[in-house]
Amino acid sequence: MIRVVDRTNRHQFIRTLEQHFRLRHEIFVKERGWKQFDRDGIYEMDQYDDENATYLISVDEHDEVVGSSRIYPTALPHMLSEQFPALVDGAVPQRIDLLEFTRLAICKSQRGTRIYYEQFLGLQEFCLDQGMSGATTLIRTHRIPIVQKAGMNVVPLGLSQEIAGEMCTAILIEASEDVMMRMRNVAGITGSVMEDRLQPARKVV
Repeated sequence: MIRVVDRTNRHQFIRTLEQHFRLRHEIFVKERGWKQFDRDGIYEMDQYDDENATYLISVDEHDEVVGSSRIYPTALPHMLSEQFPALVDGAVPQRIDLLEFTRLAICKSQRGTRIYYEQFLGLQEFCLDQGMSGATTLIRTHRIPIVQKAGMNVVPLGLSQEIAGEMCTAILIEASEDVMMRMRNVAGITGSVMEDRLQPARKVV
């Protein structure tokens, strides 16, 4: 289940947010070595973890965080436009109907499970609910066939380039009802993956 946390409700989900930043630290600082984003030795954060960020946080039946991602308006300066514009042929897409999808994190015990599909389905649902056409993201190039196999429509925005020893590609993930239904069929998921924002399973403060 995806819990959407943003500026309007983060005060209700302090524990959820903290767990999410701890999960990111485990993955991006400890596993991938992104030491520059270490905060207090337990959290991973960057300049885009501000009031404009929205988090798609996967919680299990015990209300524990098992996965997460961050979405951010491309109409504002964002990671692709400010840190990696060279990966885009031409101008970096910046539109009010387009988001940026970053910091996908899934805990070790849940890798290879439905949480991966749940995160991308959450992105589709969020985009469609908010009238968004899709999201840009930076992806390791070898994972493009994996997301395509999961049912997503992806459009490369430029040629692959090496970043920190890995080949990466900037892509656009399109959002549509057809894509969402195809992804649900591939994942074997019926119905919404979103928590009811009016009646969440549990509010933890």
